Amino acid sequence: MNLLRKILFAFSFGAALFLSAAPVYLVTGNKLRIRGVGLASQLKLVFASDIHLTEADERDAQYQENYKRMAQCVGNPAGLLKVLETAKKADMLILGGDILSFPSLANVDFIANAMQELKTPWYFLNGNHDWHFEDLPETDGDRRAEWSANRLAPLFQDRNPLMCSCVVKGVKIIMLDNGTGEILPEQLDFFRQEIADGKPALLALHIPLFVSGRGLDYACGHPDWTPGDPAKKPAYNPQWGGHTHAQSTLEFCQAVWAAPNLIAILAGHTHVPATDYQKGKLQIVAPLGSRGDCLEITVQ
Repeated sequence: MNLLRKILFAFSFGAALFLSAAPVYLVTGNKLRIRGVGLASQLKLVFASDIHLTEADERDAQYQENYKRMAQCVGNPAGLLKVLETAKKADMLILGGDILSFPSLANVDFIANAMQELKTPWYFLNGNHDWHFEDLPETDGDRRAEWSANRLAPLFQDRNPLMCSCVVKGVKIIMLDNGTGEILPEQLDFFRQEIADGKPALLALHIPLFVSGRGLDYACGHPDWTPGDPAKKPAYNPQWGGHTHAQSTLEFCQAVWAAPNLIAILAGHTHVPATDYQKGKLQIVAPLGSRGDCLEITVQ
């Protein structure tokens, strides 16, 4: 092998090693840069959660007692508008759950009207509050199904509110509603199908996956999320917590951490920004969105 061939071989081998290496993550404040994915052009993604809008009017007077507590929350319409301003420069916006504090008609109208001027493609992902009027007799699953269909439907833009995906600049973005803390069997099947094509992928959820050392806010797959004393459950929602995870949730968590082409997990819910690196993957939790803060993610 002559010298030129040796140089070309060494370069090709080194490039192959680089492309097969784990991505490099750079986090500065609310900005995440992911390098080493090998995209032809840079992907810019905005992920915002927990804006907790509390708009309400006489159309929902019958539910006033059901949203009274959450109406005192941290909701701020200006926070959403600031997020949308940031998203104008992005390839995609994900509203990652708890954008609403409750599913009032005024809340839904406010978002729908605000999004009309945004040219960036956007996706709405449920959190545990978006479909939640308190003290109603239904289970969380029933509430989610009812209010997603009857109130929140315009925000899903004809997409399945439980699960959807898209490919942007070569990256597959998988979005799942885990606002109950659980993953349904059909969501598990969807994830396995979507991740199987080998494309570099991002996973967007509302509730972060359990990571060693984190508390119960990292509820999806948390091993201590077990039956408790019903008397200690919050009076405003006796259905919350106090049960073991479904097998599909546990299998989902295993599948996520084992997926070789999954780049990162994006979540919200805790109101506290954080990053965790586990099993070769980064999970990043967005800041409280009511101030207009959001994750700005660049993949290249």
